[in-house]
Amino acid sequence: MADQGEKENPMRELRIRKLCLNICVGESGDRLTRAAKVLEQLTGQTPVFSKARYTVRSFGIRRNEKIAVHCTVRGAKAEEILEKGLKVREYELRKNNFSDTGNFGFGIQEHIDLGIKYDPSIGIYGLDFYVVLGRPGFSIADKKRRTGNALPPCLPGGQNGASPTTGSPGPDPRGCSLSAHCPLRLSRGSRQRLLLKGSTLTLGKPRQDTSMQGCILRSFPA
Repeated sequence: MADQGEKENPMRELRIRKLCLNICVGESGDRLTRAAKVLEQLTGQTPVFSKARYTVRSFGIRRNEKIAVHCTVRGAKAEEILEKGLKVREYELRKNNFSDTGNFGFGIQEHIDLGIKYDPSIGIYGLDFYVVLGRPGFSIADKKRRTGNALPPCLPGGQNGASPTTGSPGPDPRGCSLSAHCPLRLSRGSRQRLLLKGSTLTLGKPRQDTSMQGCILRSFPA
């Protein structure tokens, strides 16, 4: 029992979710292109250019001008690059480098300290590191919620409604108890139709045929 109590919980294990590398040049042109080559050599990925949010005349920056380049790395490659960056900082970080959620960031002054060979045509650039940490299960909060395929009671095949295989008519949509949430409750005067395909509802164009053939349901005004 003592051994089981001392066993570490695997759900508390920290892991690197992503590593963000950024080089801000402050201007567009050849310098920014060379900075992109530095990140491409370091990560083996195609970097993304960042645009300025505001116009700053004192710095000569225009709004929507490309002034920086960044790249996001995950997995074993992120751990390898982070190890090189921490080695440059001698594995020492300030308290201010850490956020309230446990993430941290730091910077280095010369990218050649990471083991990249110096190229006179590129020059030397500084590099910003930002590490996002997480634990198993953190990605659940980032998942998008998907709407269910359940049909409302007013439609054939829905709860308390008729089965689409038997073809028997279901309840009248006008008398649906869920009329406030019913997809047939469109704006007043709407002439759109709901096209029922299996268990998925999609908006279709108006047709002249108002019968129930082909599972075409007439929409009623609110």
